[in-house]
Amino acid sequence: MKAYQLKIKLREASPVIWRKVTVPAGITFEGLKNIVMGWSGEHLYCFEFPCLGISIEDDFEEQEIFSVKETTIDRFLTLEKEFEYIYDFGDNWEHSIIVEKEIEDYAKNYAEVLQYKGGNPPEDCGGVGCYRSTEPYDLEEINEELREIVLNFRKNSENNDITLHEILSQFKKNDLVEIAKIHRLHGYSQYRKEEMIDFLCRELFDVNVMRRYFSFLNEDELKLLDSDESQIYITPDNYLYKQPFAGLDS
Repeated sequence: MKAYQLKIKLREASPVIWRKVTVPAGITFEGLKNIVMGWSGEHLYCFEFPCLGISIEDDFEEQEIFSVKETTIDRFLTLEKEFEYIYDFGDNWEHSIIVEKEIEDYAKNYAEVLQYKGGNPPEDCGGVGCYRSTEPYDLEEINEELREIVLNFRKNSENNDITLHEILSQFKKNDLVEIAKIHRLHGYSQYRKEEMIDFLCRELFDVNVMRRYFSFLNEDELKLLDSDESQIYITPDNYLYKQPFAGLDS
């Protein structure tokens, strides 16, 4: 599985505060927010790519601004190796995030903190320069929580069937149109998003479409698809996970 090793530094913090983490490809910026520095997430935030002139925000109205809930990190981390994260526009906690390297053979489907320096500043204290002490940072406890985010979701999903309709609902309409183009489908130009989802649910199971896929599978892969061990999950961070394989949701 592909992943990214990131170094996240809280700007102007004294003493220095930073985290080095590995995050799997395919998570959204909302998912990345949950990993950065351990903030509660109760305040507004955004990610900024100054060199690209792009903002990815929690609460957005302008069309040129991307949504943290819909945008995966891969789209931008391959283009820009350094970007910014701002949490709580009142206290204005500014972080610099550097993509140290890309990992092609990451063996886990959850994020992991590798190293750290400094504790967590208290929230709602006024920002950098306004706090006198930090809260202890427990590396082992943090990594356990990151594992449980995925494991608990899988356990809760074991008895629930996830339909193609639910999966396609995670996509924006433009992405649904691209899916239709890839499969050389026609007759959808006037559809709204919900109609587009229904259309794809019908057409993607057409025998001619399915034949193109299954003709490339070997015998072992066909057995895996037919086994009880092959299950699909969508994590809270919009990560599509297929046991024992994993991939992106878009």
